[in-house]
Amino acid sequence: MEALSQPTRFVSVSRLRRSRVRAWLRRLRTWGLATLMLLNVGVGYWGIPLIEAWYNIQGMERLPTPATRSGAGRPPRAVTGVGALGAPARAASPLLPGAVTYGPPVPARIASVQPVMYGPSIPARIAPIQSVTYGPPIPTQTPTIEPTPGPAGAVTVLLLGVDRRAAEGRSGRSDAIVVVRLDPARGRVRLLSLPRDLWTTIPGVGEGKINSAYAIGEREGAGAALVRETVGQLLGIGIDYTAEIDFAGFRSVIDSLGGIAVDVPRELYDPRYPTEDYGYTVAHFLPGRQVMDGEQALMFSRMRHPDSDFERMRRQQLVLLAVAERLKERGVARNLAAANDLTAAVSPHIRSDMPPTLALRVLWGLRDVDSALVERTTVDSNLLMETNIGGAYALLDTTGVLRSLGANLVAAE
Repeated sequence: MEALSQPTRFVSVSRLRRSRVRAWLRRLRTWGLATLMLLNVGVGYWGIPLIEAWYNIQGMERLPTPATRSGAGRPPRAVTGVGALGAPARAASPLLPGAVTYGPPVPARIASVQPVMYGPSIPARIAPIQSVTYGPPIPTQTPTIEPTPGPAGAVTVLLLGVDRRAAEGRSGRSDAIVVVRLDPARGRVRLLSLPRDLWTTIPGVGEGKINSAYAIGEREGAGAALVRETVGQLLGIGIDYTAEIDFAGFRSVIDSLGGIAVDVPRELYDPRYPTEDYGYTVAHFLPGRQVMDGEQALMFSRMRHPDSDFERMRRQQLVLLAVAERLKERGVARNLAAANDLTAAVSPHIRSDMPPTLALRVLWGLRDVDSALVERTTVDSNLLMETNIGGAYALLDTTGVLRSLGANLVAAE
């Protein structure tokens, strides 16, 4: 039987093309919806907290810019000629004999995390703090100050840890003074801590301890500005910005990060750690790597009776490095997600004149810096003269070592 022939079907080219276009549009719609969903999740997880954090940063109490501050119409300048204490100014020494610079952290002697132990509160009280009486300004010629050149993109920031207690209102004293040089282009960070008992010239006031400059300036709402001018004159460098944080803000930062890990070099025991109600308690830290919350990190940074103020400054630097390392460990995504909570917690306790956009740009440029390579410097205690002025313990720089340290801080190499 002859097979039936099948009719041949012809499909027009235009119809085939329309079919392919419809299939392509269906795939595009599917992938587009998936992409849109991913974008929504990303914006919700990272974008919204980042925007809220930005508004919190903008809402922080901002210090006035130098141009609007009383007595701050001049740009930061370097002092030349006769030093504040009558010692001749010296050129920066390339070997920096007065610097005590630290390398990588000492390996922990105890691998496991040891608890921080606290003893019972001692029912002791301290006498009210006596103010230091300052003499009249030194009748010497006003120093000639010139701008200190620095590498492009590098900024110098004065960090102040302020002892501001409830009974003292907005006043207080600068409990920690750290000058930080941030150089994102070279991936370099330098820290220089100054003893709070340094006796120096406070511009427009006279002579006094460097930590009293904040309280004096706060009488006119310009505590950080006066410390900036005092430190800049002492080191012979220009300081671009200031940032101050009180004890409550310090605790909030550490707690918001979930604590920090610090390598405690040796056992520390202080039976007379000062509390904020002017009493005492016991602070005890075991050697090795310790995980500290905000209160413990504050104790570790402030205790001084086990050794000296110089060791205390080194501990403060260890805490700063631990904070930086913790931020690096958490990663950019997690830090952005928690940015709103962090800024909301610390904004009432931080004041700065550094623009938020610049701060974020600098921090982003330094996000990969190894904390072990951060240059940490304090003054060699042997090069400062201990003395008693008006019944107050004080340290004098009679060798010009602070000028050398200032020059090294801002040096390009």
